[in-house]
Amino acid sequence: MFRLLQWAAICVLLGRAYQHWFWDAPYRAVLWDEGWMRPIVEGLFGMSWKDYAASVQVDRAIQWGMKILGSFLALGALIAAFPSRFPKRVWQVLVANSVLLFILAFLYYKEQNYQLGQFIEYALQVCAPYFFYKRLVKGEINLSRERFIRWAIAVTFAGHGLYAVGFYPRPGHFTTMVINAFGIPQDWANQLLWTAGILDFLAAVWILLPFPGRAIALWYCVIWGFLTSFARVWVNFFPEFWTSSLHQWAFEFVYRAPHFLIPLALVVLSWGRKLKLHRQHLRKS
Repeated sequence: MFRLLQWAAICVLLGRAYQHWFWDAPYRAVLWDEGWMRPIVEGLFGMSWKDYAASVQVDRAIQWGMKILGSFLALGALIAAFPSRFPKRVWQVLVANSVLLFILAFLYYKEQNYQLGQFIEYALQVCAPYFFYKRLVKGEINLSRERFIRWAIAVTFAGHGLYAVGFYPRPGHFTTMVINAFGIPQDWANQLLWTAGILDFLAAVWILLPFPGRAIALWYCVIWGFLTSFARVWVNFFPEFWTSSLHQWAFEFVYRAPHFLIPLALVVLSWGRKLKLHRQHLRKS
């Protein structure tokens, strides 16, 4: 389980760092929001909103700011990869990384007109560095921390489900990915997504409640989490342009790795506990 939590943290931090270095992140959703920023720009900096919004220097500063934040996320990935080589107090960078990922999730939430599903589907990505930090500091996962992890899995897949069933307008690329991945008509793709959304909700409930066979729900999250993550690369990969395909899409798979690695970590945790109980039973007998 340690390695799975470790890789979940490394992947989300490296993937998001790559995004910040080479692509874009939604900081302009706030920094270019006149309602939020105009009082600050004009009151604190004495600059007109028009000049601020059109300023090349401001845009360049935003770009450099993203690269700096990307480097901070990459530092967290390095700490997660080699924790024993850093003082324990430096491990707290992982907590700060989770805070930054929370802010990033909020910015996506704002950018999508405050759709709750958009916000909660980032739960596993936000929590992955924190979960690994707690594992480093506290050792084995107790029932309380396991419950926290289950909630993060549940709300992530519930967020997926809200889009899949059409509670919010379903992003067009969802349907396109299914059509390209399976070679099926659009109607079938929409029906498959709706079915997957219902299964997302069922899995979320099953994971949280003490139902028998919860491992089935976790395995669903592992498999579906992997498929929906890898689909970004699979359907957008062109062998003749393999470098640009990977440059544009591989990082999206990487930062979604917690969607299947963390549910798998709980499966492994459950196996470990059952094996421990079995060994104790054998000793007593």
